[in-house]
Amino acid sequence: MIALDTNLLVRLAVRDDAAQLAKVSALLASETALILSSVLLETEWVLRARYQLKPAEIAAFFGHVASSEGLEFENPAAALAAIAAYAQGVGFADALHAATASQLDLVFYTFDAPLKRRAGRIKGARIQTP
Repeated sequence: MIALDTNLLVRLAVRDDAAQLAKVSALLASETALILSSVLLETEWVLRARYQLKPAEIAAFFGHVASSEGLEFENPAAALAAIAAYAQGVGFADALHAATASQLDLVFYTFDAPLKRRAGRIKGARIQTP
């Protein structure tokens, strides 16, 4: 198993460099790849900030990644919960933080009142303010 950097996932999403896309595709044809949570988080930011993709487009791409043979998330349950919440309007970073805490059976504490109000959109998340 190998781990992918953000720039490889971005090539798969935007397909803006044919040579690099071919290299990523060849690599994934021969290796199982782990997508670390930090890479997933950074990929969302790059796709949103640099490429101006809409959250629905990013969520659809992440859904495609989740169902692709040979690609695995570091924490699949948290990643899928975060993707689902993101598709419902929760910020991706917030959703991933809260979903990861939930997978660890932890309460996620924050001063972010809007996030606390959206907690129901994040499967299993328990969000509190101090």
